[in-house]
Amino acid sequence: NSGSGWLDFLTSIGPKLVILDESHAIADRGAKRTRWVKQLCQNVPHVIALSGTPIVNRPAEMWTTLNLLRPDLYPSFFPFGHRYCDARKNFFGWEFKGATNIPELHEHLTNTMMIRRRKEDVLKELPSKVRSIVPFKLNKGQLKEYDEALNHFASWLDRVAPEKKENALKAEALTQLGYLKRLASSMKLDQVINWVDNFLESEDGKIVVFAIHKAVVSQLLEKYRKTCVVLDGTTPMTQRRAVVEKFQNNSGCRVFIGNIKAAGVGLTLTAASTVAFAELDWVPGNHTQAEDRCHRIGTKNTVNVYYMVAQDTIEETLVKIIQQKQQVVRRTLDGEDYGDELSIYDQLIQHIKSRVKPKTRRKVR
Repeated sequence: NSGSGWLDFLTSIGPKLVILDESHAIADRGAKRTRWVKQLCQNVPHVIALSGTPIVNRPAEMWTTLNLLRPDLYPSFFPFGHRYCDARKNFFGWEFKGATNIPELHEHLTNTMMIRRRKEDVLKELPSKVRSIVPFKLNKGQLKEYDEALNHFASWLDRVAPEKKENALKAEALTQLGYLKRLASSMKLDQVINWVDNFLESEDGKIVVFAIHKAVVSQLLEKYRKTCVVLDGTTPMTQRRAVVEKFQNNSGCRVFIGNIKAAGVGLTLTAASTVAFAELDWVPGNHTQAEDRCHRIGTKNTVNVYYMVAQDTIEETLVKIIQQKQQVVRRTLDGEDYGDELSIYDQLIQHIKSRVKPKTRRKVR
């Protein structure tokens, strides 16, 4: 067909009820998936959207689902964006990265369409989840290179990746964020591995380690090849169940290495009660989803979640912002207190500006 997968077949059945599991997957208003789901549900009298994380980053992501369920209340995005998403106009147009009038939004959702049940409400026997930060101190040589990337990005990039310099400088600020984040991750990796080694030596249990970049996943695999399984974007769908079952049931398999996005949803990894993030994602909801692979029905022990952070780098700022954004999500969905600031990129750019050493001006004689 036209590339819409099962859309034509499902539409031809004439369904009377559509249940959208993990409905936050249609958060992108312009995505083909969103468009096809809307087409499927267009003439269906009953639609139910299910998600443990309806918002993974900011309130703007909810609009497609709200419009699908109650187009009478949320007919267009623009009014919603101005009321609840801290709409701001810049040189490129309108952006909706923030959060405003969140208590009102929470009350409106609760009164009109949202039935929210938290784990602590329905799974009272479920053990708690404890988050901790594990700081790693970089050595002088690593800090010197990091500061070079921070203060002299163009010359640093010209040295380490000259073929990428021209394109990188066109979007220098955002590109720099990515390079700094990747650099911090790679510099602390040996210490992360030492930490995992200590865990395996001192504990009898299993551990789930989440990463992002292929290079990090590869290094972890090389280290723990004899006692681990790996699930990332390259793992065929037909093999993923076998990977999970081996980790769950094989006592000799103690380490699960997963990409945050590929392995962060839809899996049960309750054989482990320890989760470690070797790298940090931009999106708070991705961390929550990943944590909950271990913290779900079947969990017997307190789940300890460790965020590995390279000190004096962008990761320190990133983990603080992630915590703030998690508060916004809880406030929107559960009515809890939150902080106002939402834009990760804006705050990380401020981090760069605060760390960059001012250039010395020459005195005019």
